[in-house]
Amino acid sequence: MLPRMEKEFKEINANCPEFITVEKSQNDALIWYLNITGPKDSCYEGQKYRVEAKFLPNYPFKMPEFRFLTEIFHPDVEEGTGMIC
Repeated sequence: MLPRMEKEFKEINANCPEFITVEKSQNDALIWYLNITGPKDSCYEGQKYRVEAKFLPNYPFKMPEFRFLTEIFHPDVEEGTGMIC
C-alpha cells in the first residue's frame, strides 16, 4: 500500500491546481493534509482551508476519510467534527 501511496502522492502534487498543496503527516504515513486557498475570482478568494485525508488499511478498495480541520459552514460538513457527509 505505501509504495502505491507514494506514487499517487507524487502524481497529485505534479497535477494539483496552484491553489491546492498536499503534504504528508510527519507522524503517520496514512494521513495527508490538503491546504486549499480559495481560487482567484471566486467567492472563496483569499480563504484558506485545511483538510485531513486519512487512508484506511484497505486502501485503495475503500476511499480515504476526509474532514475539514478549518471550521467551515456547509450542509455536507458535520459541525464540530468537520467530517464530510
